[in-house]
Amino acid sequence: MSSSSAKVSLVTGAGQGIGKAIALQLAKDGFRVVLNDLDSNRPKLLELLEELNSINGYTNLVYTADVSVEQEVKDMVEHSVKELGSLDVVRFFRAENLHPDRTYFHIQMVANAGIVKCARLVDTTVEDWDQVLTINARGTFLCYKHAGKQMIAQGRGGRIIGASSIAGKMGMSSNCQSISSLKARLQRRPSPRSIHGF
Repeated sequence: MSSSSAKVSLVTGAGQGIGKAIALQLAKDGFRVVLNDLDSNRPKLLELLEELNSINGYTNLVYTADVSVEQEVKDMVEHSVKELGSLDVVRFFRAENLHPDRTYFHIQMVANAGIVKCARLVDTTVEDWDQVLTINARGTFLCYKHAGKQMIAQGRGGRIIGASSIAGKMGMSSNCQSISSLKARLQRRPSPRSIHGF
């Protein structure tokens, strides 16, 4: 598969941990990957970019943005599409599930960025509460929103993937709230009659 026909995935929070592991696996699976994290993690992203380029030989990108700022998320999606042509079209076959004569389209958004603040409810500051909810809940919502708009505009359906955390079950008040919000959003199953193919 040529670089221009490879699938494209945008991974937030790709500078370390789960996001980095997801990006590496996507590169091994033949995706072109847009790596996102805060600008303070740019050195980690650039190091990861070199690794991805050596794995798949494709054009992969780094785009720093704060996922809690709507304009930055919108710009990130638009830049990814401008540089790589779309958030993607691919033809693939899986004999056990799919009809071999049909073309299937995948647009990928992996919303992984998130933070953890370890504190009991009585010790949690309003500032920490707001920061966790802004990044974990609002940031995920903004990524879903703008990736979804792009997928609708491209008219090919797609996949929006969210990553959650066990931190939501560990009694850390702000994390419980933000992870519960994300879990509720992720558990929503698309309607079989969805006209957009998500």
